[in-house]
Amino acid sequence: MKVNKKIIAITTLLIISLLLAPSLQARSGGINNVDSGCTCHGGTASSDVSPFMTLGNGSALPSEFVAGETYTFSFGFTGGPGSVVDSARQNTGGFNLVASSGTLTILDDSTQMIAGQLTHSTSGNDQMNWSVDWTAPSSGSANFQLTVNSVNGDATFSDDDYWAQSTFTMSAVGGSGEVTSSSADGMTVLFSAILLVALMLFIS
Repeated sequence: MKVNKKIIAITTLLIISLLLAPSLQARSGGINNVDSGCTCHGGTASSDVSPFMTLGNGSALPSEFVAGETYTFSFGFTGGPGSVVDSARQNTGGFNLVASSGTLTILDDSTQMIAGQLTHSTSGNDQMNWSVDWTAPSSGSANFQLTVNSVNGDATFSDDDYWAQSTFTMSAVGGSGEVTSSSADGMTVLFSAILLVALMLFIS
């Protein structure tokens, strides 16, 4: 019986590992899977790239919003190979923006909505900043998770492909400012499964 339990536990662990193992893939037309960071260019975020997000007029993002009001945001990145000005290069910059509440509205053809998330379009993947309108919800808080790519544009994986991610928060005027916790990413679930199986093997 003990042997059977161990076999079942190990088999379960292998299946979970295969299902949750992170993958890398290039998507020049945009990304929309940000649960475990960036899935487009490299496995580790780069400190050489700095995402930013401001109001459309360049002033700092306020900590509070007025319910139902529409704000224009300017966002993008500095640093990395994508920040090098060269008219001959293409596909050097990109982003993915997720808002936990409220409504994002595209302003031009450099961005597009995919699965409820804002990302660069094919015509907007060679720039460093973009804009979007956001209509605030009636209450609560809003988290904006911005993932940016700054790459060399050669369409291949290399050490010159950088990405970074930042989260910005706004709360309704007079609100509690509480932030809704995000769901666990794939690696967190995987490590939890490994710990659970190890415990099962120990007590068996």
